Amino acid sequence: MEALLEKIFVVDLKEQHGLSSQEEMIDKVNWRTEYLSLVNMEDRKWQQKMKELWVGDGERNTKFYHCYANLRR
Repeated sequence: MEALLEKIFVVDLKEQHGLSSQEEMIDKVNWRTEYLSLVNMEDRKWQQKMKELWVGDGERNTKFYHCYANLRR
């Protein structure tokens, strides 16, 4: 993910100085799409992990419950 952000950053800098090509702009759009996809997958992974923790410990763990409830606000 960091490599994608670096590539996007480099093309953004080139674009600001008017040095980017059409191919780089297309690549940048593709990289952003790929990055957002990876972020969404990671987010779903953490949501699933939270759900598993909730099933295992949620009802017995008041502190966990309150943290979870506050996150949902």
